[in-house]
Amino acid sequence: MPLATPFTLTATLLLFAGLTDCQALNRFTQESYDCAETAAPVSRIVFTKTSKGAVGVIEGASPDKITITAISDTQIDADWGGEPVQIQRESGRVLFTRNAIISSYTCKAANFRM
Repeated sequence: MPLATPFTLTATLLLFAGLTDCQALNRFTQESYDCAETAAPVSRIVFTKTSKGAVGVIEGASPDKITITAISDTQIDADWGGEPVQIQRESGRVLFTRNAIISSYTCKAANFRM
């Protein structure tokens, strides 16, 4: 039975390698900011991809697209209709700059992974 030992060892290594990388199992990620309970100019901001250049959806306002211009673990800088938007990812604070006026709103941040 010389083949049993290498097979068992290989099967065990593959099993442990598969169990340690659970991030690879995520097929869908959504990051959203619900501003409906505030006086913000949007109801909700939704990103299904969070990388520079990714386009998110704006609900409750026009234009209905927002583009990420810079991103870190704590902040998203974006462009919404030619105006800058800054999102604090942990707190949900969203800063809108429209016509050189900065408005700040505390929205509900949510992350969903499947």
